[in-house]
Amino acid sequence: KVIAEAKDKDGRVWYKVKPPQIGKEGWVASWVVEVRKIEEKPVNDIEVIITPPTNIRSGPGLENEILITITERTVLKVIAEAKDKDGRVWYKVKPPQIGKEGWVASWVVEVRKTKEEEKENAGVIKDYTNLRTGPSISYEVIKKIEPDTKVSVLGMAYNSSSEIWYFVKTGGDAGWVFSEKIRLIHIDKVVDTKSVDKEISLKEEKTVYDGPSEDMKTADTLPKGSIVTVIGIALILPDIQFFEITYKGRIYWIKEKETHEEKPEETKEIQINNVKYRVEGNTIVIEIESSGEIKEYKENLLTNPLRLVIDISNSLLLSGSFSKEIDTSGVLRVRGAQFQLNPPITRIVVDLERNLKYDIKKTSSGLSITIFTKGIPPGYKIYLSQDLLYIFPAPFEKNNTLYIPLKSLLESLGIVYKWDKDGGKIEYKIVGKSIIIKDSKVVEKDTEKREFKEKPYFSKDEVFVPLSFIPYILEVGVYYNKETKSLYLDPYILRLDLNKESSLKLTLTIFTSHEVKFTKVVNENEIILKIKGLPSPNRNFKDYDVVKDISTTPRKNSSSPVTELILKNQEGYKSISIKGIKSPPGIQIVWSKEKGKGLKGKLIVLDPGHGAYTEGIYYDTGAVGPSGSYESKLVLDIANRVKELLLNEGARVIMTRMKENDRSTPHLDERVEIANSSGGDLFISFHLNACTSPDAHGTETYYFHPFSYKFAEIVQNKIVNILNTTDRGVKRKGFQVVKDVVTMPSVLIEFLFITNPEEEKMILNPDIREKLAEAVFESIKEYFGE
Repeated sequence: KVIAEAKDKDGRVWYKVKPPQIGKEGWVASWVVEVRKIEEKPVNDIEVIITPPTNIRSGPGLENEILITITERTVLKVIAEAKDKDGRVWYKVKPPQIGKEGWVASWVVEVRKTKEEEKENAGVIKDYTNLRTGPSISYEVIKKIEPDTKVSVLGMAYNSSSEIWYFVKTGGDAGWVFSEKIRLIHIDKVVDTKSVDKEISLKEEKTVYDGPSEDMKTADTLPKGSIVTVIGIALILPDIQFFEITYKGRIYWIKEKETHEEKPEETKEIQINNVKYRVEGNTIVIEIESSGEIKEYKENLLTNPLRLVIDISNSLLLSGSFSKEIDTSGVLRVRGAQFQLNPPITRIVVDLERNLKYDIKKTSSGLSITIFTKGIPPGYKIYLSQDLLYIFPAPFEKNNTLYIPLKSLLESLGIVYKWDKDGGKIEYKIVGKSIIIKDSKVVEKDTEKREFKEKPYFSKDEVFVPLSFIPYILEVGVYYNKETKSLYLDPYILRLDLNKESSLKLTLTIFTSHEVKFTKVVNENEIILKIKGLPSPNRNFKDYDVVKDISTTPRKNSSSPVTELILKNQEGYKSISIKGIKSPPGIQIVWSKEKGKGLKGKLIVLDPGHGAYTEGIYYDTGAVGPSGSYESKLVLDIANRVKELLLNEGARVIMTRMKENDRSTPHLDERVEIANSSGGDLFISFHLNACTSPDAHGTETYYFHPFSYKFAEIVQNKIVNILNTTDRGVKRKGFQVVKDVVTMPSVLIEFLFITNPEEEKMILNPDIREKLAEAVFESIKEYFGE
């Protein structure tokens, strides 16, 4: 039990405790222990369904005495909840069989809301959020709402950005909050979206509103007979309805009568209220909670990427789109969205790293998906360089030959093919050459034909080709580790093309068979490229005048081969740019006699994540590494390094925070306001990733608005290439600093996982932080150069 707490000279928290082993008080660091509250939390809105046999214990934990074993199905009201020493939730109940209170484990019972709560239109705020005058971020902020605030729900809107917002009341103020910021308890009625995206003719003159409220009425009107397009709908309970419309290129709101046509019970939409998961031994259980029985759903296991898709008929996802990272035992994440409105279908997707067995069953509160993560032999893994490809069905061995599912492999590589299953033929192009594979040992490549020892297997939906085909038909080197069942495909460097586009510009294109990762060093007389790939066996690169030398370090198990290509730097040019290209794949080097536009005068807003005080008491350090390192401190260091590089180049810089432990550091809303009012050209938020699994690793970059994607792609590629980290991709997600910053491109970078011991060790190295700063700086230069 913690007796007291205090901070050391660095501002870190320590706890005073009294270990029984010594019988006296001492101090323990907060970052090396797990903290849990032992007090009970009152509960008055749920009940549990107990299926026998189930034990009721004297306290919250398996170490407590068993009071009774329930031997018949029983429904009990939950009085309170608490967590055991392992952080698992237990419920306090009062079984009539013993007439006193006891505790039951949450994972052995089925939980449902009590009928009393279902009558109340209410919700609980999940994160700090703004209460706004209308259902989008373009409306004014009324006030900020803190987490765990219970609100009354007065209505709902589906806006023109396909977002769901709720009209709520808290502390005497009514306004709108974004659905992702609220955990909805219940709402009697939801918006009917069948009119969205339809044209309607106004049957009478309509008053125009600035938003879905009588208080937002304007003096303008639209004449009777006007043809308008409905782009959004708001419902103010119980039956006031507003349409968001477009008319002659402008957006308005109008008040529209709601139809009172009563739907049959079986066709009424159910509400998907929550999706959560838990890890139980060798399984991951995903619970989909709904307002009523889920009568119909469809499931599909899809490939490229591998994912389990569940479409729930006649349902509305009240939280709006979401994504929850799991990253455990081959299960990457669970995400959801409103897939269709008319009729309403909610789509839940479970992203998988490998093919896993699963079971789906209906429950009284929705659906339960159980994914079996262990006890299943791992299949073959196929990599392009170091990137795992999602292949399904699995390869197989026959007569000591490995056969690869070619259609699936081509889809993973992004190669378009023609599939003639009746004629037994597949056709596609690789590096401009046409490949034709038939039910034969002979493969056609343009006018050339090559005969192999084995022939492919054609099934109903797939063609399996022998491993010996792969280098020829995909232009890759092949390394197969039979012991680990791992197949590595390494791109070929195919050829070089030096092209003098004009008297001012010279371009060298290094063509590769697939996209490659590389690092570069530019010296006065030479350029050194280290490319993860192999030189084509059909080309002598020393024949090119621009090549000074070439050498290759071969692949060693999972370590990619690296080809070092030393090129002659071209004289008489003022600037040089080097970047990877996608179509056709390769690397492009451009020498120019014209100096680029540069960064002079550009205003860059740098946002080192976290570092603010919550409620003026709790300091937000962000994630904490295994050794006790703080995310807030490390990302501030990287941002300061980027700042210096930018200032030296003539750019202007705004920092959303300047130092650690500063009580004046702005919160997220204020940082967004600083950015939007700055007149800046680019916004970058710096972060380090975290996960409950210490194995999670790699780099990812987030954006929200389409105009931010280009920079997100550039900076993601730069960081991955410079540090050789796992590329977790560029992802679209509505983090506040990328969604609400709307006056410039805005991205959020998760450089590495601070919770991974190896990556924490990397980020604690000042040289690595300098490399990351340089990667961000070079990305900014490239972005504005283009």
